[in-house]
Amino acid sequence: MDGIADEDEERRYRTDPLNDDTDGDGVIDGWEITYGYDPLNGTDDALRALCEWYESNETADQSIEAQCNSNDNDGDDREENREITQEDCERRNGTWVETSDRSREPYCDFGENDRDDRDEDREITQEDCERRNGTWAEAPDRPREFYCDFGDRDSEEESRFRYSNITLHIFHGENLENSTVNYTIKIQLNHSAAPIHADNFLKHVLYGNFNNSIFHRIIDDFMIQGGDFQNSSGAGGYAADWYGICNGTRIANQSDCPNQENWNIPDEADNGLRHLPCTISMAKTAEPNTGGSQFFLIPGDITHHNWLDGIHTVFGEVTEGCEHITSLSEVETGEMNRPVVTVVIFSATVDN
Repeated sequence: MDGIADEDEERRYRTDPLNDDTDGDGVIDGWEITYGYDPLNGTDDALRALCEWYESNETADQSIEAQCNSNDNDGDDREENREITQEDCERRNGTWVETSDRSREPYCDFGENDRDDRDEDREITQEDCERRNGTWAEAPDRPREFYCDFGDRDSEEESRFRYSNITLHIFHGENLENSTVNYTIKIQLNHSAAPIHADNFLKHVLYGNFNNSIFHRIIDDFMIQGGDFQNSSGAGGYAADWYGICNGTRIANQSDCPNQENWNIPDEADNGLRHLPCTISMAKTAEPNTGGSQFFLIPGDITHHNWLDGIHTVFGEVTEGCEHITSLSEVETGEMNRPVVTVVIFSATVDN
């Protein structure tokens, strides 16, 4: 950028008639005109330039900070808290941390404002990239920032990382041999909208935790609930990995919560997914961040459980066999909505 605005200029921009944002790119028209950007072009680099200006100008309006910390200003599909260096992170009072499943890729944690909306080719390590026959490439617009280039296979590979497919094999009966009916249900997990929930559920499946577990709670015209592989009652279950939550409370270090039975996952209920027919959602207590392994499937004969939206996290949809969920939601139940005849997941497998 050429030049830095002084305090008088900044004050004028906040009261100027050109304080409108005509092109909707998050930068006021007066600022764009002053620094040579087109106020009618919402696809230029004005927002990125504004954030660079903010970083180098101590007198800048602090309201810009949240926008620059949370948006993808350079258009490379990475949240800005993944762009910055460790030095910048600590200067902005962030915490430089490593994720549990990507220990070699640190990022800056801004707490409640931290989201991860990056393209999956920016998530994986160089080792994973090369194992999938990708090319570890340096981004032309961001020196020293590497990503995995799948070439002509970009859209195919990206889709594989954004979604994973699970198959549940279910029987209704005292045991598999004497069951009255067997069902196959396929679920697509949405790693883009609910990355932590999808990852957690996928790992439970990979670890075999759901095999021979039951649906302990079934309510007609509502849902079928399972996933308590620990107690089979609705009182148990925990996260498949460490996601920074211990007994519903955010904890910085896993060492402060050594017992995995106390591990939970953070809510992602504001991801835009709704409790519509044939969806899967995370069960939890009335307190935030208390999900672990229990989940519920919504049958196909309802309209919309809108009172659950924004509280429980939807993290996927049923792509095949939703009619079986509807049938199972109508089985006879007894005390605590427990099926009189057991409904069992005798195996859960990953399809891709």
